[in-house]
Amino acid sequence: MELLSKQLGINKNELKQALTHFSFYENKDQEKANSRLVFAGMFAFKGILADVLYKYYTGSGTELQHILGNLFKNELLNRLYQKWGLANKVRVGKKFDIKKHKHIFVYAVFGCISQSDEDTQRRFIFKHIITNDTKHIFNHVKRNKDLISQTKLIAKQSFKKQLKTEMQLTKDSLHRAIITFDDNTIICEAESKSYRYARKKAMKLALQILSNITFDKFAEETGYLEKVKKRIEKEKEQHRKEVEAKIAEKKKLQAERIALNKKIKKARDLARKKAQAEAKKHKQELARIKAEKEKNKKPLSAAKRRFLEDKKQ
Repeated sequence: MELLSKQLGINKNELKQALTHFSFYENKDQEKANSRLVFAGMFAFKGILADVLYKYYTGSGTELQHILGNLFKNELLNRLYQKWGLANKVRVGKKFDIKKHKHIFVYAVFGCISQSDEDTQRRFIFKHIITNDTKHIFNHVKRNKDLISQTKLIAKQSFKKQLKTEMQLTKDSLHRAIITFDDNTIICEAESKSYRYARKKAMKLALQILSNITFDKFAEETGYLEKVKKRIEKEKEQHRKEVEAKIAEKKKLQAERIALNKKIKKARDLARKKAQAEAKKHKQELARIKAEKEKNKKPLSAAKRRFLEDKKQ
């Protein structure tokens, strides 16, 4: 659960609530359950995603409406349910049929995101909603891949001006494409032997120039780069703390291991010394017994001694 909360950018307790259906509680407690978050996911988050589509994707209102609807299909919601591994994390009552209601828990997660800051919302959308898996949903919008349409749209949205393209033939028999605003302000120009390529090259350059200007304006007005910088510094600081914590934990374990080894070594030395003392004591006891036996031994008779000497010879 903690890993998933970091992955989604949601507080662990909020995520726990999002994955809890009111049937889980015997008193049907709605405040602790996810019903309000499901509502926020269905409507508030959908509005946030609609705003992203309006700002960053071309196409008519009807086309954007179709894209938005397709992004919230049950098929995609169930896929996110599987991707996030919610099957073993949701909490429901015994009689609740999860298979038919997987989508409500995904909506509840969307609801949590709708209550977070804008950066978290954007990261979540482009990491989990608008991805390579949903790329096919945008493919039917042909104008989205058209350089001319993209450049005209960004000129209209960001600069409130129309674009004009003028084609000229140079003395060297090269085609020159000049991109200007409707007030004859020149944006860029490009040359090529090919009429078509000169136009495409100029339009591509114009799109890059206008996009950079728009981004710089956006970054200046919203403090986006500063936010990114702070986020990166925060992540670095968190990573540094995690590394320091791991090193401290490693040193602690190492110190505990050294202390344990010292105890084991000390215990072994004591056992060895004890065994040596007992062996010494046993040896002394054997020597005493032997000496006692020698002392109490009866002396040999003269006949016995001569018999043994003769036998030895």
